[in-house]
Amino acid sequence: MRSDVDVSVPARLIGEPARAAMLTALLSGQALAAGELARVAGVSAATASEHLGRLRAGGLVEVVAAGRHRYYRLASPEVATAIEALATTGITTGCTIDTYCPGRRVTRSVALALGRVTAVQTPFDLP
Repeated sequence: MRSDVDVSVPARLIGEPARAAMLTALLSGQALAAGELARVAGVSAATASEHLGRLRAGGLVEVVAAGRHRYYRLASPEVATAIEALATTGITTGCTIDTYCPGRRVTRSVALALGRVTAVQTPFDLP
């Protein structure tokens, strides 16, 4: 095992709920606009921009330019693997979208992005 690896940096980036929602939305493999990621995470455009800047600086996402538009995608398959592994860990510890986790509110858009609800179900927020 390498002793020069500091997992706390990407862990801090991934551990923030809005950033985690954005990264989870990007697991589809599709590059998404900042506005769409803001909607998924339930934050303002300015807040999403700040989060995306941090994720980009941390090497977790990259920008794809298409004309005047900028889209974000996961930086590598390794990032996707790490997010998926953490998502699995969250499920096995009981901290899922369907259960109570102290200090976390889940918006309907995040639940939709994670595939935990469908558009026909009633909106909800976890305490």
